[in-house]
Amino acid sequence: VMYLWPSAIFRKYLSNKGMAFRFSFCVTFMILLLNTVILMLGIVGLLNVWIIRILFYGPLVYIFGAWIYRNRGKAIHIKYLLTDICSLRRFVSEILNQTGSAIQKACQKLLNKIRPHLLLYIMLAVAVVYGMIYFSYGAFHERYYGTSDVYVHHSWIDMLLEGKAFGAGVYPEGMHCLVYAMNILFGVEIYNSLLFLGGIHISAFLLSVYLFFKEIFPWKYSGLLVVVLYLILRLDSSAHISSMFRLQTTIPQEFALFTVFLCGAYLLRFLRNASAGTFRWKKWVFLRDENLLIFLMALAVSIAVHFYAAIMAFFLCLAIGVFFLVWVFSKRKFLPLLL
Repeated sequence: VMYLWPSAIFRKYLSNKGMAFRFSFCVTFMILLLNTVILMLGIVGLLNVWIIRILFYGPLVYIFGAWIYRNRGKAIHIKYLLTDICSLRRFVSEILNQTGSAIQKACQKLLNKIRPHLLLYIMLAVAVVYGMIYFSYGAFHERYYGTSDVYVHHSWIDMLLEGKAFGAGVYPEGMHCLVYAMNILFGVEIYNSLLFLGGIHISAFLLSVYLFFKEIFPWKYSGLLVVVLYLILRLDSSAHISSMFRLQTTIPQEFALFTVFLCGAYLLRFLRNASAGTFRWKKWVFLRDENLLIFLMALAVSIAVHFYAAIMAFFLCLAIGVFFLVWVFSKRKFLPLLL
């Protein structure tokens, strides 16, 4: 839901983008899209599982159909293969060869992208996988919700299944919409999502932390070092242990923490580039500058998931903005930024 669907739908837009941008775009856009569509349908009384399924799978079917149409010459060739009983082995062999060739090209393309930083990516992957195992450990051994809040959020997701948006009053429901979508699109039980999603979603959190500190420090391994140090902390204080434990559970505040670091990382990128004079002020500026686009989407997701995350993002961005006050509050730039 958060990686493959947006990668497929926006494959042309993302084709020439870096891996950091692709990751940031997918994890923010998808939550924002699900939140907007599901809650709007709920407000007007049209929230139905089949409508969501059509909206999700429809574009994928369209893309597949368009691919078949573009390759209709190959389809005719397959038709002739199927008319000959003796050519079934040839048909299967050709399909396997084409699939293998496509996978090989995709792997080669990915390898070309990561080769300049291969060691860094391998070490980062090891750290992220370790984090996922570490923060999933409790859920595998004690199969019950970690905090009383989770039971309340479970009931609100049940209300979405009944077609009710804001069933318990107006509240950020970004996380609820994602769990609801996984349930109706793939049949993942809500209980399983709320039990194990924290251990999976920690990957987005750790990668966002890495991107943020990568922007702050000049050494390319600094972001990785921060992630590793965080994962091997020795905690003696009960408050620290409790806060670390909450990352294992699926509750909105912890779910939204990755947006805080993405806001900081992409605001810093935008302000650096813009203050250096490499940015042109035009209409719809946030659509033309990819850093500002991710910043705005991450900020919107933080508000859509939990207000506390939005407050954290505000103070983090304020600490960054202090160093660009003279530039931001110039006469020509403040109004376009505000818009």
